[in-house]
Amino acid sequence: MKTLHVVAAVIRDGARIFATQRGYGPWKDYWEFPGGKVEPGETPEAALVREIREELGAQIAIDAYLTTSEWDYPEFHLHMRCYLAHVTDGELTLREHEAARWLAMDELDALDWLPADRAILPLLRETETQNQRNGKENALQLYLPKPEDGWFYVKMLSDPATMAYNAPWFPPDGCIPNAAEEWAAMRENWIGREPERFYAYLQRKSDGAFVGDVNFHYIPERDWWDMGIVIYAPERGKGYGKEGLCLLIDRAFRTAGISRLHNEFETTRGAAYRVHKAAGFRETGREDGNVHLLLTREEYLK
Repeated sequence: MKTLHVVAAVIRDGARIFATQRGYGPWKDYWEFPGGKVEPGETPEAALVREIREELGAQIAIDAYLTTSEWDYPEFHLHMRCYLAHVTDGELTLREHEAARWLAMDELDALDWLPADRAILPLLRETETQNQRNGKENALQLYLPKPEDGWFYVKMLSDPATMAYNAPWFPPDGCIPNAAEEWAAMRENWIGREPERFYAYLQRKSDGAFVGDVNFHYIPERDWWDMGIVIYAPERGKGYGKEGLCLLIDRAFRTAGISRLHNEFETTRGAAYRVHKAAGFRETGREDGNVHLLLTREEYLK
């Protein structure tokens, strides 16, 4: 019996779960978590992002691996890797499915699910319950900014408290001149250029406020991706730096499928160093007052 390798997204919006209804084939009218086949040479995470973009017209970010569901159908064996995810850009729009619903946890059993999808429901409920009990629900999410969102980029680059780290390169206060022009260049050269380049805001889920930004970009001569994270000064001291770093790492390795993330900063920035080490980065050296840190995809996913 042949084996089909597929991926599925458990897309969440707060406490709601997104489900789709098949509109074709022998399992027509049954419900499933959207996704599809992994193509040769694709990582499962990249395949899932592509499938959701093709089937539902939206960009997602993967929050975490959930489980793998194995099921013997009459014609094939299904190997389905399932991930928790959320929408970062666009609206979920049906292109192939018959219908869709946002469901509360206590509504999941009311649908006629495909067998492999129904098999993960107990673990999904257990995971959500455990996250709520432990207070582990992420406060932030990645947000791909639209042209009209540039005001926040300009605001950050013009704020001396936020940009103080940049003062050695842009004296006296680190602020970037002509921030509005910089935003136009960012939109043209960074947005939609993944995996070579990636840029996103950090958005607080509770009220939609922007609290910082993250980025990574490829350095050919080093064969790694340099990264950056900045928290808007009024939002500091809330743990957003650690959570934002974790979101960026997950995006880089699970969604973009890059191989190595690198960062460097002054050795005096003890808090930043501890956050990076806690996230799995290892120190590779110190030079000219800066510490170099590296994390590979293999190290992160093992």
